[in-house]
Amino acid sequence: MTGTSLETDRQQLAFVHIGHHKCGSSYFQIEVIPKIHALHQPEWLPGGTSSIHRQLMYLIRCDDLYFDLEQCREDLLSRMDGVNCLSHEGFCGHGTLEVGAGAHVAQVARRLRAIFGPTRVLIVIRNQKTMLPSFYKDDIKFGYACGYDTWIQRRLLYCQLNGFRYFPMIDTYIQEFGKQNVKVHLFEELFRRETIARILEEMEIDAAGIDDIDFGRRQNVAYSKLSLRAALFLNQHFGSKVNARPGRVYRMFRRSGSRRLDVLSQRLGIGPPRLSFPGYDEILHDLYHEDNARVSEAIGRDLHAAGYV
Repeated sequence: MTGTSLETDRQQLAFVHIGHHKCGSSYFQIEVIPKIHALHQPEWLPGGTSSIHRQLMYLIRCDDLYFDLEQCREDLLSRMDGVNCLSHEGFCGHGTLEVGAGAHVAQVARRLRAIFGPTRVLIVIRNQKTMLPSFYKDDIKFGYACGYDTWIQRRLLYCQLNGFRYFPMIDTYIQEFGKQNVKVHLFEELFRRETIARILEEMEIDAAGIDDIDFGRRQNVAYSKLSLRAALFLNQHFGSKVNARPGRVYRMFRRSGSRRLDVLSQRLGIGPPRLSFPGYDEILHDLYHEDNARVSEAIGRDLHAAGYV
């Protein structure tokens, strides 16, 4: 059943991090949260096999027709002893394995509000000019084998670029949690001490441990130009993660070969691949320019002045 908001015995959280895909979520989960003494997140197991991860995926993915709020609340809270923060990319709305559609974001926000009450919310957004190429390169790392123009057109066809229109997501969380509780920061500024210090201050969290954070550390870095070209070739001719059982060549390249090519690219001074095609700038403008103006008004920050579409 869908149920309504439950008003008693809620878990007290310091904040919920709406970790949008390719917006530094892994960095935040692996490098930032563990270093801050006052923060305690769930223990994640490889492959998403922990019981709390499975409960969060149920909260994120299950349609309202089949969702049992009370059972989800009971199962989730019983596994959160000592946990005072949650960070998950799915809170921006995945719906299915096809990331980017922004599906289910409204029901995810509603469920989080029903289970945890009006907690503080951190949302990180990224300039779509760099977001989409990084997203594409991540798909190639996953095993896709198409060019950038084909990738864009297919994602447009299936509404899988909607999730990078940030205003509807931000507004949904504001409606559920209150504008005073929703803080929006830019990915481009996330790897700075002053940004993390400001986030902790906004969330009223003691900053002890902040000096232990490596602000230059990156997680899940996109392929270099050499690795991207090699991956496209290998994905076209050998099995990849897109298949149920990725092939041996794919696994070897993903684990070691791509890293060596990335290092070589850096040593040779080879810049990132330029991903564009005729009409691409118009597609970006039509998709995101007006939405970024609405986000600017909502958060009090001129995104166009910051170089956004």
